[in-house]
Amino acid sequence: MFVDKRLFITRSVAAAALAAPLFAGPLLAVPALAAEATAEGARTLAGNIAAYVGQPAFDKGYVTVGADGDAYRIDLDLGRIVGAFAGDAINLTVYENPWIRTMPVENGLWRVTDFVYPSLKVEFGSENGEPDFFEWRPEGQSADAVFDPELGGFQSFRVRVDRTTTQQKMDGQESRTEESETVVNGRDTRNVEGGFDSKAELGVASYRQTMMTNGSPAYTLSLAPLRYDFEAIGMVLRPIDFLPIIAALSAEATDGTAEEAVSLKAELPTMLPGFRQITSVFTGENIVVELPAGRATAESIRLGLDFPGAIPDARVAISMGSDGVALPAGVLPAWTTPLLPTGFDAELALEDLDLDAPARLLIDRADFNSDQPLDDGDFEAAGRVILPDGALSIVLEPSTVTGPLYTAAVEGRFTVSHDSMKPRREVKVEAPPVVEGSATIALTNLDGIIAELQKAGDVPEVQQAIPALIFAKGLARNEGGRSVWEVDVAANGSVSVNGQMLVPPSR
Repeated sequence: MFVDKRLFITRSVAAAALAAPLFAGPLLAVPALAAEATAEGARTLAGNIAAYVGQPAFDKGYVTVGADGDAYRIDLDLGRIVGAFAGDAINLTVYENPWIRTMPVENGLWRVTDFVYPSLKVEFGSENGEPDFFEWRPEGQSADAVFDPELGGFQSFRVRVDRTTTQQKMDGQESRTEESETVVNGRDTRNVEGGFDSKAELGVASYRQTMMTNGSPAYTLSLAPLRYDFEAIGMVLRPIDFLPIIAALSAEATDGTAEEAVSLKAELPTMLPGFRQITSVFTGENIVVELPAGRATAESIRLGLDFPGAIPDARVAISMGSDGVALPAGVLPAWTTPLLPTGFDAELALEDLDLDAPARLLIDRADFNSDQPLDDGDFEAAGRVILPDGALSIVLEPSTVTGPLYTAAVEGRFTVSHDSMKPRREVKVEAPPVVEGSATIALTNLDGIIAELQKAGDVPEVQQAIPALIFAKGLARNEGGRSVWEVDVAANGSVSVNGQMLVPPSR
């Protein structure tokens, strides 16, 4: 859940609906602070939106704007929109279309007083003849937000959904998900570089998902509560930036497609890097997995992702962790119980990536007058310039694994290089990659682990593991009661542990 669908839909639909009219026409065109919204104000608002997405969007009923008491209501007709683009490829049932209710307030700001997610069911063909489907039904929704048109973001944003039910069947896999008390809070602030920074938090009081694959026994996952935190630094792209792109490339929305495509190609590089960094963290507590073999539990689980924008010196990191892990009784042999991990924390990063060069290459090669602006060759070319030096740095940040008897810690950095990874170089298939780097591994209570394994008796796996652990103990150095191994891998292929060469050079 690195990019939560509710957070994405909430911000995209609301920001697009608000920002389009405000950026496309003068703010004073819609009367501010009026006691009642007017039909004339609604027509002006609709005209400003049409300047962004094209008048056919209104002529065909995709978008409507009307006065609603002291506010204006913007409605999207998903059935008409999907029908125009998907035709008979899918069957869409809309229980409720998305809409947003907004009013102008002081200082040129706009307030959202209501926001409704779409409630729908999508059916499409599958290989076995029975339609696959996805159904999403939120209930009990409320919203309150303040939008700043100059910023292109929200000074504050809050949406609550009392209950959400999701059902789907895809390629023989079926699932049903129920969520209660979903609350999204968001806020955007201007940064010194001219863009803005964005933060959002999504919380769910309880989550329960039941899954079944090809008729096999079902299993159920439940968490209570769960949280998703999102932060974007140095945002340049906003939902409104994509509205003119969509309009420019739609033959129904404009007659000047070729001219607009040229303009778009020139404009896209100015939007780079899009953002500097996005960080997202998912946290769940009181995890229970009901399996056919029994119940697996954990006190908490954490998943994180750091992802950069289209920048030259980029770093991507994935982190994960868990505490209080317990597997069903009887699933594994009894002798493994004291050795099984009950918690872990790990982070892996990829460094020395150039994400700016491939982004610019793809923009340069794109033909926006074509039904297929880019082909496989373009993406292959972009892939070749991600590593400008033909080397990838893999970093294992300090990570730990804990169990009843021990704590293990590891950290390290390695570089992998190969001619095939370098731009404009011929691939030498016969040459293996060059790996070099080092790692530090530390383990507490190695003697206790060996003693516990010796209790297992005549188990083949154990009998093979014990000599290996005794050999590892002989290589280790003792630091404060911990067994420590410094592992060094040289470019010549040799491997040393604590200065003792175990693998001789191979190149």
